[in-house]
Amino acid sequence: MSKETLALLQQDHGEIRQLLHEFEAAGDVAAAAKDQIIKRLLAAALRAHTHRGGVDVLARM
Repeated sequence: MSKETLALLQQDHGEIRQLLHEFEAAGDVAAAAKDQIIKRLLAAALRAHTHRGGVDVLARM
């Protein structure tokens, strides 16, 4: 794995960790906020594992 690929993967995983933190911090009554966070989590996961091509799928949600 190249250094660039590893750095990109680490960045994507950092974004996912941050989004999970935001999800937990949103609390139990923040359904709309959690919905948006989940969509961002899915987009980040798809980017991390589909060579950045999976984001278009979520744009249609």
